[in-house]
Amino acid sequence: MFMAIRDRSIPLVEKRPKQLARPEKRWPIASLTKLMTATIALHNFDVSNNFTYAESDMAYKNSISYVRAGERYSLSDVLSTMLLASSNESAELLARTYGRADFIKGMNDTA
Repeated sequence: MFMAIRDRSIPLVEKRPKQLARPEKRWPIASLTKLMTATIALHNFDVSNNFTYAESDMAYKNSISYVRAGERYSLSDVLSTMLLASSNESAELLARTYGRADFIKGMNDTA
């Protein structure tokens, strides 16, 4: 049984794990990386966590998000800017906060 999703840009996944309904569809690697980043963040951070952007996170700024170094945001806000505005600085914030090497290892282990 498949979930009913109207947006054709979203991969449809069967309820059984690791079975894509449209395996022939090619997905942009940056989008997949951000989805994996969100997955790791949701598994490792509590939804009540707040995060502060560092100046070093801003080195990755190339999105339309309006986050600033020194400002605090909820996990929900960080994930929203990363997934909706394609915020690289938000992805970097999550990796830095968890520990970049451990975060990347978690992504690789999950993949």
